[in-house]
Amino acid sequence: MPFLSVIWAFARSPAGRYAGIALALAAALFAQRQCGYSAGVAHERAASRRAVAAIQARLDTCTANAGALQAAVTAQNAQVAAWAADSDRRLRAASLALRGAEKGRGSVEARYARLMQAWPVGVDACARVFSADEAVLGALK
Repeated sequence: MPFLSVIWAFARSPAGRYAGIALALAAALFAQRQCGYSAGVAHERAASRRAVAAIQARLDTCTANAGALQAAVTAQNAQVAAWAADSDRRLRAASLALRGAEKGRGSVEARYARLMQAWPVGVDACARVFSADEAVLGALK
């Protein structure tokens, strides 16, 4: 155990005492730095957790808004499809009404031609009016 006796002798000497004090001071400074580093890491972790929580809250809000927007777009698309179907139905109805009007136009033009050819006859104005009235009523039947 000669090694331990040499160390003990050095530790009891004035130079050994200064070296011991210097080592103790260095150890204390290192421990304080480590504690500060640990506290800084803990602070950074807490700040990171708060930032992650804030980002998660914004992401949840964004996800909810995206769902609401998708639902609104779906509802609007359904409404547009309903309007398109209604528009198609109205166009078909208008087309059928136009065809019916065009068919009726021929008979109305024929009645008009007959009325225009049947010139009122009569000796006096009253007889001509009565004759024209009968022609119109006959054409309308």
